[in-house]
Amino acid sequence: MPQAQAKQFAGYGIVYPDGVSGVKVLRTFTGSGSKIVNPDGSVAYTTPPPTIHELYGGGFVYADGRSPVKIRQHLENLSGDMREKALKWFDESREISPVATDGIPPLNLEEKERPEPTFILSSDLPAEKDEVTSDLNKAVQDTELQASLTSIAQAISSLATIVKEQGNQIAELKSQPVGAKRKNFPSDKRSELMKARWADPEWRAKRKNKNGKNSTQAN
Repeated sequence: MPQAQAKQFAGYGIVYPDGVSGVKVLRTFTGSGSKIVNPDGSVAYTTPPPTIHELYGGGFVYADGRSPVKIRQHLENLSGDMREKALKWFDESREISPVATDGIPPLNLEEKERPEPTFILSSDLPAEKDEVTSDLNKAVQDTELQASLTSIAQAISSLATIVKEQGNQIAELKSQPVGAKRKNFPSDKRSELMKARWADPEWRAKRKNKNGKNSTQAN
């Protein structure tokens, strides 16, 4: 099926319903089917009303641009003054003005040229030098500078925290005494060590001699 084409002129438009022959149109009415929800939950749609053209010079036709409207109910679906004019036309004359099809050349799609889109990159545009753009650029630069200063301040604060922690660790190391650390043996290990020493006759003799000297000095 040929696709309808249209051209716009002052006061009317030319519609080519069959893609070749044209007709002058003032207004066009199109409608859609209504949605109906059935009791069982299913959904159905009513048949959409026919497309109706109001012709330049007078008259109402269907979508093909040639057939006059023959059913009054189709015109009752229109709205506003278009409905009033359509019903009056249907009840009185039902005539189609020849002006609607007079002097319309056939549509030649081969001669129709479609303009090529032009794309421009923002980087190719010249720099704006007005006061508004200057103020915006300054505001952007100030914002970027502020963000940079904030980032530097955060980095300095983080570095200071690290240095402070390292200083505390160095101070703790310096406060510890130099030398071997005393070994803390568990109680059972100390007991076994003492038993082994008392089992040694030489160590026991030395211990007795030492205790004897201490007793003499105390007296």
